[in-house]
Amino acid sequence: MDWNALNRLPPEEGAEALTELAGHMSDLVSANPEIEVKLMDVLERNLGSSVDTDTYTPVWYGIAALFGIGDDAPRLFAWLSAPDQPERLDAIVGHCGGDLARLLRSVVALHGQSLQDAYRRWREYPGNWEAMYRQVYVDSERNQTRIDIKIVTYDEQRLDLTLDARSLLLMISRLMNSLTLAASGPFAESELNELRDQSGAFWEAVSAAEDSQAQVAEGEPTPT
Repeated sequence: MDWNALNRLPPEEGAEALTELAGHMSDLVSANPEIEVKLMDVLERNLGSSVDTDTYTPVWYGIAALFGIGDDAPRLFAWLSAPDQPERLDAIVGHCGGDLARLLRSVVALHGQSLQDAYRRWREYPGNWEAMYRQVYVDSERNQTRIDIKIVTYDEQRLDLTLDARSLLLMISRLMNSLTLAASGPFAESELNELRDQSGAFWEAVSAAEDSQAQVAEGEPTPT
């Protein structure tokens, strides 16, 4: 099963592709009720406190050991650990038996957010950015813009930058040049749409600024 492709499908289509696996796991839970109790214990032991980049590893192996069908069982729970978790949960419970459906709903109800956080930290490079904050200051008298940026990585490193708008523009240009070389990356359509929207908004703002400057220039008296 191509799990990378599966993660890019809408929840209902992904759930349909997982029908056979969900049915198999349903049979296992129905035949072995202790799976539910032991799974909740595994999750409570590992997700009961704060999560970091190592938290999800024992969760993965715990799920694999309980179901005994290799990596497919933990991958199903990983599939449920996406930002659209509620939609994925509703979709998958329609393709599995009552015992597994109840188990999945219990897992999401009690540990859904922690699962998302732990899985996201586990699959990312430690140096990838997790959060970014910015403040934009405009000095109208000097016609200067200062942009303060704080970047926090998954391994809790922090990078603080203070730039003017032109410097940030040049940085983005260099980054886009690098990103072009990786254009075949596994980008989600929502991520690409966000880039398109932000790019369009930028060019609209530039165009509006140029029009405004042109109008000011037209209204200025000609030096004699």
